[in-house]
Amino acid sequence: MLSLFDDLRDDLAAIAIEALSDGVARLRMKEAPTVEWRNYSVTAGRAYMKDNLICLSKRLLDSPSKVRETVLHELAHIYVYRKLGPRARPHGREWRQAMQRLGLTPNVYHNYACERKPQQPKFFLECKSCGASFGRIRPLKRNRIYLHVGCGGVLRKKEIEAK
Repeated sequence: MLSLFDDLRDDLAAIAIEALSDGVARLRMKEAPTVEWRNYSVTAGRAYMKDNLICLSKRLLDSPSKVRETVLHELAHIYVYRKLGPRARPHGREWRQAMQRLGLTPNVYHNYACERKPQQPKFFLECKSCGASFGRIRPLKRNRIYLHVGCGGVLRKKEIEAK
């Protein structure tokens, strides 16, 4: 079973290199980025512009079409960064144009099956008007007023009693 997985991984690595070469030629780039496989559980791929590096998920990319699409998606990011520098918008107009030149629909997110770890809320809010409570993963920004969409009341930090 392990050798079957290794053979599949080798085939997918070859697809990645082929897609990269094709994309570099279509975009007329002078230098191809390096490709590495990482153990990402939710992210299909990441482009590290300054390092000229594309990292791909070992877990999510299990078919040639997923590998090809992800490599070209990340390559478009590097291409736009080389063209515009740090002012390049991650999924802006230039990136969408690059994706079209690569023959792809400019989708920002993948729809591959993946498992997210459920996160427990760390911050709790309460509406002053209706008393509704909400849990959040991240804190609200300071010195701002947040309103409850349901009733329009002001949300405030809720103090949780120690058990």
